[in-house]
Amino acid sequence: MKKKLLYSLICLLSLLITGIFPGCQHSSEDTIWIGAILPLSGSSAVIGEPKKRALDVSLEEFNNQHDIKIEILFEDSKGTFRDGITAFQKLLNNKNIHYYYIDLTPIVNSCVPLVNEHNVITFAGSAEPEITQQSDYLFRLFAGGDQEISLMIDALKAENANEIYILHTNELYGINAYKFLEKEFVAQGGVVVGHEEYPMNNTDFKAVLTKAKSANPQKYILLGYGNEYAPLLKQAIEMSIRPEDIICNLGGSNKSVIDLPVEFTNGLTFIGPRFTYLMMNDKLEPEMAKFVDRYTAKYNELPDFRAAYTYDVINILMSIWKDHKTDIRDVEKMRNHLLQIRNFRGASGNISFYPNGDTRTDLVIAQYQNSQIVINE
Repeated sequence: MKKKLLYSLICLLSLLITGIFPGCQHSSEDTIWIGAILPLSGSSAVIGEPKKRALDVSLEEFNNQHDIKIEILFEDSKGTFRDGITAFQKLLNNKNIHYYYIDLTPIVNSCVPLVNEHNVITFAGSAEPEITQQSDYLFRLFAGGDQEISLMIDALKAENANEIYILHTNELYGINAYKFLEKEFVAQGGVVVGHEEYPMNNTDFKAVLTKAKSANPQKYILLGYGNEYAPLLKQAIEMSIRPEDIICNLGGSNKSVIDLPVEFTNGLTFIGPRFTYLMMNDKLEPEMAKFVDRYTAKYNELPDFRAAYTYDVINILMSIWKDHKTDIRDVEKMRNHLLQIRNFRGASGNISFYPNGDTRTDLVIAQYQNSQIVINE
């Protein structure tokens, strides 16, 4: 009787351990482990939470259809590079994990040395120009700042705007995107009459807008994360800076901007994913619609473009496994297959990888016109 009781207790303890600490389980032949480092608390959680939801949707979808299973271990970076590095080191200690997703430019940059040390395939949620050049194992499945800024310059040329003032965040993405834009714009004959930086979570823009307006540029450029654009655009109107005088990056397609009253966005130009335009105009392609429907059914809200890009990380990994029958744990073979992907139709649109691990995604020059988003073809 005592032996039976002892055996039952051991079994119960084993179930509790594997249930509470899934990373402690031995990797089975039919399970693929992915480590995801996202800002899930603090002010940046508004960016991280939709991405976590997208990963959960992709995991649930795939696991319901295949014998091989995916498990994702989430770690909270809290939006700081120190917590991000700690989270990455923790996940690296789990030898079952095959792939990683790291979000936010400062955290990705801080983790690159570890990516190179361990030669682990890592996907970066970052728009920083040229970020994938830091590692052969770093892939960006997101809109790249290089492509974003190239289209921004095209938009400026189309409006014959030769003098610009740049407002940007004071962290790595904002600083490097500003430098990249300045270099490219000046090389093509443009003039940057000034720039001003601000904290990521800033809400009072009166001082920076005053400086920008005094420079009297033809166009104001916004290079930030987008969460701060709603108060910025409202304060710009108060200072008689019109939306049509502003061109912004991907942040212009943030939900908080889309939801603004028409007077704050009418005429605003932004570089954004075709996904946002198609979703807001009920023109989604089949793969996009499938993702949006499942995300909306699960969370009762529309996904943003960041969620669509993140969903496609799993989408692409699993397509390689299905198409090539490659052992998904074979890092070098998987890396080579990733670099060969061209015109993959994902939830975020059309995706192709460059030899440096960067991607060309479906970005367009778009504009708000009377509460509608239109594409400037």
